[in-house]
Amino acid sequence: MDLIFLGAHGRFTFRDWFVGTTAEQIIKKTQCPIFITKNTKKSSYKKILLPIDFSNASKSAIDFACHFSPNAHFYVLNVGDPAYDELVKSEYLHTYGKGQKLKKVIMVLLMNKAKHFIFNSVYRKRNFSFQIKIGY
Repeated sequence: MDLIFLGAHGRFTFRDWFVGTTAEQIIKKTQCPIFITKNTKKSSYKKILLPIDFSNASKSAIDFACHFSPNAHFYVLNVGDPAYDELVKSEYLHTYGKGQKLKKVIMVLLMNKAKHFIFNSVYRKRNFSFQIKIGY
């Protein structure tokens, strides 16, 4: 199998807490990509969110999305590690007024890393927007 399209009903039962949903069971037992949908799409996909963590799995997801919907606009999202958030909020940095400066530096570094992650690949000519968040 190269790809699994799976419909999800969106209901969650008490049993699902212990056994898991059908989608979870399929995800655990397969190695191919799985596309899970709750709603029927009437036209082509125009806006696609690509959460990234700079891993090989993220690269695989980007590759799949670009092949699946080549004309879409891709919104790249990286949620920085919560440790950054704790560091930025630390009492020491706020005492010396450096918390916001550090946050800006971290945001710039993560933004550059995200752009480098995307644009140093075969996706240079695609339509991407970037968003960086720190913490969860």
